[in-house]
Amino acid sequence: MSPSQASELQTGLDEAEALRAAGQHEQAGRRLHQLAVRFPGNAEIRFRLGQIAANRGDLDGCRTELEQAVESDAENPAYLVRLGNVCERLGDAQSARAAYERAIAIDSKQVAACIRLVEIYLAAGEQLAAVDMAQRIVLVQGPVAPMLSDTRLPPALRRSLQRIRNLLRDKYQQLIDETRSYIDSKYEPGEVSNLHRALDHLGSPAPTGQPLHRPEFLYYPGLDNQPWFDTGDWTWLQPLHDNWREIRDEFLDLPRDSSAFAPYIVQTDSAQTLQGTDFSTLAGSRDWSAYHLNKAGWLEDKCARVPRTAAIVKQMPLATARGYMPEVFFSVLAPGTEIIPHYGQTNIRLTVHLGLIIPEECGIRVADETRHWQEGQILAFDDSFEHAAWNRSEQDRVVLIFEAWHPGLSAAEIDGLQHFFVTRAEWLSRFDDLDLPSGSHA
Repeated sequence: MSPSQASELQTGLDEAEALRAAGQHEQAGRRLHQLAVRFPGNAEIRFRLGQIAANRGDLDGCRTELEQAVESDAENPAYLVRLGNVCERLGDAQSARAAYERAIAIDSKQVAACIRLVEIYLAAGEQLAAVDMAQRIVLVQGPVAPMLSDTRLPPALRRSLQRIRNLLRDKYQQLIDETRSYIDSKYEPGEVSNLHRALDHLGSPAPTGQPLHRPEFLYYPGLDNQPWFDTGDWTWLQPLHDNWREIRDEFLDLPRDSSAFAPYIVQTDSAQTLQGTDFSTLAGSRDWSAYHLNKAGWLEDKCARVPRTAAIVKQMPLATARGYMPEVFFSVLAPGTEIIPHYGQTNIRLTVHLGLIIPEECGIRVADETRHWQEGQILAFDDSFEHAAWNRSEQDRVVLIFEAWHPGLSAAEIDGLQHFFVTRAEWLSRFDDLDLPSGSHA
């Protein structure tokens, strides 16, 4: 299509929309039919003719137009979602299901289609499929509870969201029950009593008694809850102290391009945390970039480029849970970059920073206490407290970051936690097509 034809088409579409918005549906339809003769096979024209038919109450006609739109542009999920809506209204659940499933196959984050599929699967008695689709919605859109608090939602949508919430509550209870059976068969009650208490409140904001402490996914009671930790007697950190210059040199030898470093917040869709913090200003930006050695699993090709660093970090008591943690990476904060206050999801781990390149005017606040990195020195903190970081200098700030188990956890408790995350990861592996949010470790 030439630029002049594209302009002609857009002008015609705008004219038809203005007529439709004014309630002049017949005139709008005539204008669109004129365009259909001029531009045969155009999917947008057919889609809008479907809207006109729906405005007239002609659902069969709407369906016909939408099917032609899909035939002309089979890769547009919006057409398929609208076709699914119309098929449902016509009582054809099978065709609606097919349309919604095609839309999700094209774009896995079509939340409206996912919500309707939950209802269709439940009506068909396909409970497991409904649960999986409910989890997909939460992974894409975020927790259901905040959505339910929106009083503007139509009653039917509110009922659907409540069913989704109930499905996931029951699924997580199943995962919890499996973990309870495991730990009770292996350990004495006194060894895992705090783990049972943690599982009682999984996924619910915990009343920690500290206003800047918000582990919203998993709060583990009985631990020493404090923002900062003194690492003076942590002898296992000595290899980092002894070899920090070599670690820094390996970092400096890395190519500073996209083959090595990537934005820490990959894209806008993964910029919203469970707690509602919006990192979209950093989405896709190299102002906050990372070179990952581990991202819930070792990246051996990346490790091979920094062999000494990888060997040292692999000796650390990393907080390891399948599909969830740890993260191990070089974190680069560009000049003039600030990371807004945010929270981690759980207090079972500590975040450890080794300062490598630290210019002036750089700092990190955890809860209400600010500290400053130093080259060759280590900071450790509980990231489920509110924290923020900044680089107000004219040079990059570089730290090595990894996650270690909270020192208050016993071997039995760690074993139980890992069992829970294994069962959870096996289920969540169904959603590997989604680009899930990473952590947020500054």
